[in-house]
Amino acid sequence: MSQQQSCNASLQTLADTINQQRIEVGYCPSEELMSYDRYLVVYASLAPGAVNQHILEPLDGSWSKATVVGELVENKVDNHWAAMCLKTEQGTDIEVQLFTCDQLAEHWNEIDAFEGDSYRRLLTPITLQDGSCLLANIYTLK
Repeated sequence: MSQQQSCNASLQTLADTINQQRIEVGYCPSEELMSYDRYLVVYASLAPGAVNQHILEPLDGSWSKATVVGELVENKVDNHWAAMCLKTEQGTDIEVQLFTCDQLAEHWNEIDAFEGDSYRRLLTPITLQDGSCLLANIYTLK
């Protein structure tokens, strides 16, 4: 197992634990969870130049390239936008953009409402261009 695979595997274990708590009891910020609140994986309409870029545009953040293991599928409910399904074992590396912003925690309710009931925000391991990995928020199809 490569160092990157090992890093992603240990982060996936942490993400699974936090995501289960989010699903069971709702979003309850803890000190550990708050450290990830500055990262958002973007793969469709919120990206720079995309139709809904205006949602993140007012926030003072930075963009970088990354990959996430998953599968892009069509969301047939909400305007046929692309939707991410996280698949750690059978997925492929999907190129995404990472939005990093210290103000994201203050805007999660607004972004969650924009994404709607078809999506939920979870944590997932991502790999940055330099090969390092971290946990970031991502909207996935429910």
